[in-house]
Amino acid sequence: MKGFLVVALCFGFAYAALLPLAGFYNGKPLRRFMDTIYGANTVNCAADVVQHNFTQIVDHFSDSDNRTWNQRLLVNDVYFNYTTDSPVIFIQIGGEDTASIVWTCWTNLTYISLAVQHGALVLQLEHRFFGYSYPLWTEDGLADMSTEALKLLTSQQALADLANFIMSFNEQHKLVNPRWVVFGGSYPGSLCAWFRAQYPNLSVGGICSSAPLWAKVDFYEYAQVMEYAIEDYSPVCKEGIKKGFAIAEEYIYTDEGRQALNTIFNIDPPLEPNNSTNYELDVHNFMATLFSSFQGIIQYTFDGRNNDTINGYGLTGLCENVLGDLNITANGTVEFNFNGTINSTDHVYLQLIADVVFWSLKVESGDPDRILENNYTDSLSYLTRTTYNVNNDYDRDVSAGRGWMWLSCGMALGWLQTTEGGEGMFGTAVPLNYYLKMCYDIFGNPINTTYITTKVAESVDYFKNPWNYTATNVVLPNGAYDPWSALGSYVTNNASHQISVLIPAAAHCSDMYPSRDGEPKALNATRTLIAREVAYYLTQTPQSSTSQTPLYSTSQAPVAPTAQMSVTPTAATSASPTQTPLIETTTPNSGNTHSLLLVTFAFVISPIVTFLL
Repeated sequence: MKGFLVVALCFGFAYAALLPLAGFYNGKPLRRFMDTIYGANTVNCAADVVQHNFTQIVDHFSDSDNRTWNQRLLVNDVYFNYTTDSPVIFIQIGGEDTASIVWTCWTNLTYISLAVQHGALVLQLEHRFFGYSYPLWTEDGLADMSTEALKLLTSQQALADLANFIMSFNEQHKLVNPRWVVFGGSYPGSLCAWFRAQYPNLSVGGICSSAPLWAKVDFYEYAQVMEYAIEDYSPVCKEGIKKGFAIAEEYIYTDEGRQALNTIFNIDPPLEPNNSTNYELDVHNFMATLFSSFQGIIQYTFDGRNNDTINGYGLTGLCENVLGDLNITANGTVEFNFNGTINSTDHVYLQLIADVVFWSLKVESGDPDRILENNYTDSLSYLTRTTYNVNNDYDRDVSAGRGWMWLSCGMALGWLQTTEGGEGMFGTAVPLNYYLKMCYDIFGNPINTTYITTKVAESVDYFKNPWNYTATNVVLPNGAYDPWSALGSYVTNNASHQISVLIPAAAHCSDMYPSRDGEPKALNATRTLIAREVAYYLTQTPQSSTSQTPLYSTSQAPVAPTAQMSVTPTAATSASPTQTPLIETTTPNSGNTHSLLLVTFAFVISPIVTFLL
């Protein structure tokens, strides 16, 4: 194995080291791992799905740009009731990766099972600049990912894509009273929630899972939720990891310490200030790589996404690794397992971090080698490219990494996952400057710190903060162990069917997966709630879309989003903007009631909070 963040050698391509991108793991979008869900690899439902291209508008917000492009669309009509005059259509919103056929047909998925129940047509629309759906191409047939082209990669354009598609589909098929329900998880969950707020007349409801709705530059809360999850599961495990990270940071700055780190982690090239042009960058890249392994483990802990997570790849396996290096006695004290090779207690803590990192790499990439590549400049070269061959699986992955970083840095939503939130268990492993530099190094001028902070403030102004989120007929489920839950909305208004859910001990998009034995107990209650709300949506009379002109011709004016809906809060929500989750039960591991208000990263938000870095 030639590096930490790698592309798995499953299509004949060589391993290539990639940077620890925020939101990516092993060189692939974290949402990619949603596609390897438990049991899905044994399901052959591809025959149920037909792929089409939809003629989409390049720039919805330009009166003079008449260009169009082909947007990939997946269609499954196996369960569809053609006889009704008010058809049910479920659309899964595409995100920062290639649209997956499995997520359009596997009936064990929560939303597909509901499609079967309600006789729905199932669609999935691929996100612009991901998968095979690129608005601009070079003369030699490569996807154009230049900075100039990426100006068209925004969430606003993606929402307008969805609006234009729905209206065009209705017109093409002469649908009078279609009942569209939008679905999305993770970043597509954000799009789902924003779509319900900005285009409320184009769907009857939305299930928007694990949806981050707070654009912010420094997403230090990600690490804080990771710490909460680990400590809630095992305080001893948390203390072992915390000490390991602290020792690693200390050892970086002594000759003897660097020698130990280079040996234990087999760092390539070795940490050596005398041979480095930017040793601080080498240090931050190394620490960010360690931190990234823990991100991948925690974000999908206890999820039913595949046999790995079901069989312990998550907090269970993490803490087994940690406590296996520390011999925990019956009275809770620690004795060290030296195994004949470790000569100090400090090295034991470093070893447990290394064991977690290489265990994670082996599970995710299948590579047993214990080598940690740490060349920032070489890794960056893959992301500074401006053209990609989308018929090459590796190119599609790297292009997705560049696209995601543009959404973070260039659009910009921020969401840069640092450890800057105070005295946390990961120390100062990943400073904000590391990602700000990465943004500039990938895209160049004008993507500097001033640009990013200004653009993120514009995103906040456009999409609003999560505690001010208002829509009708929307469910916003989040897992309490999911680091992204820190950016979710917890405003519930039962009168308007705006419902937030915090699921104890659950992680990212957990409500979207099939039910399984041993899953967090509140997941079934959440799925039941989702089924109830979807059934309610389908009793609603679809609103007229005459206020928004369908864009069947590129010569017509662009769609503009409607004003954010104003819904009168109930008495429970009008008194305070404090975010309150719907479901609050006992976590199975700690025995403690998990309230959103107990999490250390202040979910209680006062009316005077303003956007701050």
